[in-house]
Amino acid sequence: EFTINIYTTPTANAVEDLFECDDDNDGVLSFDFVESQNQVLAGQDSTAFSVTYHLSQEDADANTNALAIPYFNTNTTEQIFVRIENNANTSCFDTTSFNLNIFDTPVANTVQTYEVCDDLNDGDDANGQTEIILTDFNNEVLNGQDADLFDITYHLSQEDADTNTNAIVSPYYNNGTPFSYQVFVRIENSLKVECYSTTEFTINIYTTPTANAVEDLFECDDDNDGVLSFDFAESQNQVLAGQDSTAFSVTYHLSQEDADTNTNALAIPYFNTNTTEQIFVRIENNANTSCFDTTSFNLNVFDTPVANTVQ
Repeated sequence: EFTINIYTTPTANAVEDLFECDDDNDGVLSFDFVESQNQVLAGQDSTAFSVTYHLSQEDADANTNALAIPYFNTNTTEQIFVRIENNANTSCFDTTSFNLNIFDTPVANTVQTYEVCDDLNDGDDANGQTEIILTDFNNEVLNGQDADLFDITYHLSQEDADTNTNAIVSPYYNNGTPFSYQVFVRIENSLKVECYSTTEFTINIYTTPTANAVEDLFECDDDNDGVLSFDFAESQNQVLAGQDSTAFSVTYHLSQEDADTNTNALAIPYFNTNTTEQIFVRIENNANTSCFDTTSFNLNVFDTPVANTVQ
């Protein structure tokens, strides 16, 4: 007599491909294949069957060169071959395979606070609202990363950036959030959108003051030396025309270039050097001096005649 033993041949059920994000972008991750093992077993007795992983079909068939667990990949895309065998008779086995894919996680680099002067594009340069071209910040976010590999979107909350919802369109007009607001940036791998990172930055919009028209000055020279002292107090009231004198500064210059660059401001009181001079006025926002406007007026000094004594 003799005994015939029949052993169960396990089934290597289908295993889903793995798609993982590489946080440090070195192309290497650690895998324990726990979920893959549950899929290949699909309810089969894990005490009766053993599962191993290999880098070739030949190794899986021969049960050689099994991968150590945890496994550290050597390529960003690899095919992993799975062998499931009966512990009581290892010649009773089955195999399957799945793909392992690793994607770079982009870095959302820091964007500096953006400061801009309000303009008249919406008819008001003092309401703290203007259009911002958000795509101008893409290069800062990328900081050398390949723009063809990653997609960038802009949002008004961290939650929206994390879930990639409610992206705002460029150019963006900050309706309802005047003067200062935060923008949240999401950069994601275009092949695997789950691989992403975020950053945020602030946009500050400063009022651009208006250089209102200033009347020309006509003064009489009492001693006829052609020189008078000017404090421009009335001229300052005219250029401000009700604007906040604590928020804006007014300076006076002898050329348009000096007014534009805010150089060679006249000392006050000012003593003229010619009987006719053009004075250029600059008014600027103290919080952001690049937000300014200019105007000009003429200064005229006239001799005062002397009524000599008549005998």
